[in-house]
Amino acid sequence: MIHNHEVGGSSPPLATKRETMKIVSLFSYLELSKLFSIRMSYLVYILKSKKTGKHYTGCTSNIATRLEKHNAGATKSTRTGIPWYLVYSETYNTKSEALTREKEIKNKKSRTHIERLILSVAD
Repeated sequence: MIHNHEVGGSSPPLATKRETMKIVSLFSYLELSKLFSIRMSYLVYILKSKKTGKHYTGCTSNIATRLEKHNAGATKSTRTGIPWYLVYSETYNTKSEALTREKEIKNKKSRTHIERLILSVAD
């Protein structure tokens, strides 16, 4: 049996925009963590800076933790671009395969190539 009890009085205040963003960010990290920690795989990822518009390519086995580190300023090369967000990823079974692919992307040294990769998943 379901009971619907309404309580009189004022409604609780709505969350502020900043609180909502924190909740969304936390949810995103938790969901990414669940998604990528189910099996041991390695990701080649591309981040984009909301501040500078630049891209960063890396490799990890835990994208949620890695993204947190980038946005906390723990990585010197991405510190000036905070905040970063994930725009592209590829999954590999071995670290060796992922590192090879990361190196391949970085060796292109081409913003156009990176943007084509990102657009390829948007189609």
